[in-house]
Amino acid sequence: MTIPNQNTPNQTIPNQPPVQDRLYKLLPALYQLRDNEPAQAEALRALMALIEQQFLTLEADVDQLYDDAFIETCQEWVVPYIGDLLSVKPLQGTAEGTYSQRAYVANTLSYRQGKGTLTVLEQLARDVTNWPARAVEYFQRLEWNQYSNHIRPQGYRTPDLRDTNALELINTPFETALHTAEVRHIDNSRGRYNIPHIGIHLWRLQAYPLPQVQARPVINSPAPGTEGLYWINPLGRDLPLFNSPTPEVGTATLSSEINVPAPLRRRPLYDEVEALANSQTPNTEYLSVQPTFEVFIDGDEIAAADLLICDLSGEPAAADSSWQRPDTTRRIALDPKLGRLALPQGTAIPKNLWVSYAYGFSGDVGGGPYNRRDSGAQALSSAVTWQVGVSREATAVGGETIVADLAEAIALWNTQPPNTIGAILLMDNQTYDPGADTLEIPAGSELVIMAAQWPLVPHPDAGEIRNIEQWIPVQRRAHVLGNLSVEGTADFADVNPGRLTLDGLLIEGRLAIQPGNLESLRVAHCTLVPDQGGIVALPTEDEEQTNNRLTVCLDHSITGPVYLPQTLAALTVNDSIIDATSAGRIWLSPPLTFPLPGGEFRVVQTDGTDGTISVPASNDLAALQADLAVAFQLIPELATMQIGAVDEGPVDTRLLIVSPSPLTFTATENDAQTVERLGLLDVGAAIAAPSPSQAAPVTTLKRTTLFGASYVESFALGSEVIWTGQAIAQRRQVGCVRFSYVPPGSRTPRRYRCQPDLETETRLELAQKERASPLTAAESAEISDRTHRQIVPSFTAQNYGDPAYSQLSQICPSQIRAGAADGSEMGVFSFLKQPQREANLRTVLGDYLRFGLEAGLFYIN
Repeated sequence: MTIPNQNTPNQTIPNQPPVQDRLYKLLPALYQLRDNEPAQAEALRALMALIEQQFLTLEADVDQLYDDAFIETCQEWVVPYIGDLLSVKPLQGTAEGTYSQRAYVANTLSYRQGKGTLTVLEQLARDVTNWPARAVEYFQRLEWNQYSNHIRPQGYRTPDLRDTNALELINTPFETALHTAEVRHIDNSRGRYNIPHIGIHLWRLQAYPLPQVQARPVINSPAPGTEGLYWINPLGRDLPLFNSPTPEVGTATLSSEINVPAPLRRRPLYDEVEALANSQTPNTEYLSVQPTFEVFIDGDEIAAADLLICDLSGEPAAADSSWQRPDTTRRIALDPKLGRLALPQGTAIPKNLWVSYAYGFSGDVGGGPYNRRDSGAQALSSAVTWQVGVSREATAVGGETIVADLAEAIALWNTQPPNTIGAILLMDNQTYDPGADTLEIPAGSELVIMAAQWPLVPHPDAGEIRNIEQWIPVQRRAHVLGNLSVEGTADFADVNPGRLTLDGLLIEGRLAIQPGNLESLRVAHCTLVPDQGGIVALPTEDEEQTNNRLTVCLDHSITGPVYLPQTLAALTVNDSIIDATSAGRIWLSPPLTFPLPGGEFRVVQTDGTDGTISVPASNDLAALQADLAVAFQLIPELATMQIGAVDEGPVDTRLLIVSPSPLTFTATENDAQTVERLGLLDVGAAIAAPSPSQAAPVTTLKRTTLFGASYVESFALGSEVIWTGQAIAQRRQVGCVRFSYVPPGSRTPRRYRCQPDLETETRLELAQKERASPLTAAESAEISDRTHRQIVPSFTAQNYGDPAYSQLSQICPSQIRAGAADGSEMGVFSFLKQPQREANLRTVLGDYLRFGLEAGLFYIN
């Protein structure tokens, strides 16, 4: 697979002969003439080509040796050696591609020249951690009596209550309010406001810019006044907009709000827009220089002065109210905190409304506009023979094919013969409907559906063309609204079935694998919205001949529950999130109260089948649980249930199963009684089989976070994994689980340095050393129970859509937050190496602090 801007074997060097003839052309012309004779058949040329291959390798090595002499161009492994020449303090190693220590070594001399200054401390924090930073001298935030020889005009002891912008910034790195002194130390991130204290504030979340995303209208016919209301998020839900950081000019000044990836605030944006509307010079440059967001209506950009930054909170689904739309007929209202937009009353609904904005997230996981060139290069194993673009704006300029919708591209692909290597490129950030057709993968065929640009390249005869097999997977994240279905159409006896790859997509629906013969399904850098769907392989009666060669691979993706039959070849998950928080729930209306009234209940399962069951009236919780377990054929190992209700839907009594297992009842505020009496966790199955009588296939998990339980045939490997529900394996004689959090009660193969087992063993050994007699069974059980309650993962946010989704919180036990094999955190964000970054900064920070000062680290997000 070739990617633009990368060297290919046939590339030529300008003003030089072809690469394979460079040595041959240096030979005397007589030898070349004799070599061209029929008897010689250019044997000398072939020999010189072989010699030249070694010459090119040597030449490249010499060129690299020259580049390695400079910190700006050297290879990553050379950076510590150059730093050693400057006596730079060595730091912990990190994974390639996460961040580099190049800037830390390159700026060492400037650090030493400005040693002790606040700007150097801030620059040092940025270079060592690769996180945006802001350094604060907290003695500047102390209140004191004014001295006539040292007057501080801004040193007001009482904040100005009329300055709403300054009030919003209180307790942030950019505050101007003054505080009374704190005597606690700052090195443990507790005390702040004291004379010797320096605060280093770090932003762990990143801003991901998305150009020209199709906004989603609020369509709710019973509610008047919802015309012209939009969610900026194409999923149709609130989303805080983030600032795309503006690079600092030099290191002589400290960072400001515009230089960090923080959620946008209404007040400064409002002041800037109003200043632009009144032809005044704004105090900030969010929109005037490098716009952090832009609005386009039918292709025309809306000027910043025509926007109105305001609060659009409210409930659009209410029948008698709508968002707090401003009373204006000229300007477009936008709420950056909620990610909402409202056109003026009476405005004609535009054909297209696009918004360029940035959202916040921890790392390059899930469908996103970040650079996915490496993943794109691995998408196909052979040269592309068929390629189609999907775009509503781009047009074909040559012989290429560009269609307006994904459903049309799928229909074109389904007409291709076997052994076709194809690519469908979603060329923009719009919303596309996949249609109802099943994606058919014939024998020997490969298909990649990718969000990527299809670039125009110069051509000497045709001006500009689009070449097949070229794409740029950057700044693109297409939104697929609907369910995707794939079927391998090869014969069951065919040993070369087809393969499918999805890359860079935001899918608001379910990915269904139909019965058939498919070899590989790879979901890379995609998001299947957890509360909208997941991945399910639909069962069939002849399970022995259905997708028994299929390997499902999730790579840097976010998805809902994964339900695969045991007959599949394998499931592999790397650097991903599987979220079953919304799985296994029973939706029942009206609210259920205990004792349970008897009656007929309608059941709707994930595969679309439905039926009814008869549940007797009961006031015995144990008997009720046993009856429901039999009625729904629950997996015994995962038969944890909660009894409760959700007040949704019509007033009739209806029972709806939205995922196969485990069965979970969810209560509302009006009826938390029965859930509280059971006292069980609300957790679904993240990995299981569609049928309760089976388990999922052989599974390999690496650096993965699972919100839910797992029921598999066996774990071939579980490394640096976080389970929030029980992990159950049918076969425990094979495989290994290492450096992972495994909840108590799980059944896994042998474990190595897993939590909370490791901490339990450590505490039992310490307790035994402190006494002469052996610990009693009750004492050991008490220590184990206490450890199990303490060593549990803690997340900043567990709801999909929150910028800090799946991020381990700072109160998470260090045994989990730094419990991976290399000292990084367990779970999906292990590749970020955050504990190493923090440790490196603490290692070097003391060398650049003034005598007597003390520094502390504070994470803003």
